[in-house]
Amino acid sequence: MRLHLLLLLALCGAGTTAAELSYSLRGNWSICNGNGSLELPGAVPGCVHSALFQQGLIQKEQ
Repeated sequence: MRLHLLLLLALCGAGTTAAELSYSLRGNWSICNGNGSLELPGAVPGCVHSALFQQGLIQKEQ
């Protein structure tokens, strides 16, 4: 019973701490491949496919 109470208190405290954290995603983003030979501007929110399409490296499927 005591272990359950301690676990409950620990989880309640962890939830409030995690909710207070925030990270800004503003700024410049880039997308690069594994060996660094390709680097493109990226956006958040966004995806790799959007960045490749905007740079003319892939085409939309028909």
